[in-house]
Amino acid sequence: MKNKNNLRIVITFILLLVVSCIAGFICGRLVAHAKEMGSVDNTIQIVKNIIKQSFPVVFIIVSILGVVVQIIAFGQCNFMYKKLQTDKENDDLWDSLEDKLNRPMILSNVFSMLNIVLFFCFLYDVLLFDYKKTERYGQFITILGIIIFVIATIISIVITALTLNIEKKLNPEKQGNVLDIHVQKVWMQSCGEAERLIAYRAGYKGCLNTNIACMVLIVIAFMYSLAFDTDLTALLFIAIIWFINNLSYLLCAARLERRK
Repeated sequence: MKNKNNLRIVITFILLLVVSCIAGFICGRLVAHAKEMGSVDNTIQIVKNIIKQSFPVVFIIVSILGVVVQIIAFGQCNFMYKKLQTDKENDDLWDSLEDKLNRPMILSNVFSMLNIVLFFCFLYDVLLFDYKKTERYGQFITILGIIIFVIATIISIVITALTLNIEKKLNPEKQGNVLDIHVQKVWMQSCGEAERLIAYRAGYKGCLNTNIACMVLIVIAFMYSLAFDTDLTALLFIAIIWFINNLSYLLCAARLERRK
């Protein structure tokens, strides 16, 4: 039975390699054919124009949407917390509130990352392209984008702080201030063994997912550089993230192993 499982794993691995090679060959031929037909340059220009014109709009929409969604998520948690104060023996409500407290935290992290990425894309578009031709409009849109970014960032921090405050009221042993750069370390030290185990398992899952994502993105970045005649900067940046992710995991695992 064990030999059959090993054989199945080997066959699956070989099939994946064959499929990947065939897909790479087909993509390479398509790219070469597109270059011969002269359609690549036009496609690149069209894609660049669409992306360039969409950055300010997408950034503003995502920032406003993020603020609204976070406020709604926290409002639901705050409502449940106030309701719990009048019925402290309601264990179902307590458990439900504990689960819902994850929502504003997740949303805050997700939209914070999106805001940072889109804000830099927005600045890149505003500072380097068409808005130079209309200086007043360029200044206005730049100031507006900065204001929106600052407001969205502050609201994300406030929502996180308020959510942690409710969590600390529910669990007085919890410690940590969102403005402290060591908040994650302090918070983890105040968590119980079960909560730490959850964090460790989640971190391990995140490490595995990052490895898979980096492998896929390296292939995409390589194909992109071939198709659009760009340099390998994006590929190198992804490789650096991949390297740091694996090296930090391996070194930490080795250090913990020595402590035993």
